[in-house]
Amino acid sequence: MSQITKTEAEEMINNYRSENPDAIKSFWLDDKIIDFIKNTASLSGIRVYPALNEEENENIILAPTCGIESGPGHVDQAYFNYSNPNPPYSGNSIGSL
Repeated sequence: MSQITKTEAEEMINNYRSENPDAIKSFWLDDKIIDFIKNTASLSGIRVYPALNEEENENIILAPTCGIESGPGHVDQAYFNYSNPNPPYSGNSIGSL
């Protein structure tokens, strides 16, 4: 992972959106997942899975991971379904998120 500038982020996001005009613009993560991460010392990261819900709407599944010798494994009973995308509140550039 590397930190990038706002300009670089805008460029990457807008490149994706121009190639995928009908795709979901963003997902908003509430403080539930952030608190879970902050309060769970054994976590090594989070895997983000693109998914479709029962109605075939785009969503993401967040799977917190903990480091193990063979690589990060999922934390059982700690999956988060973010089936509510952010639009229509999300604009075309990161600056208006």
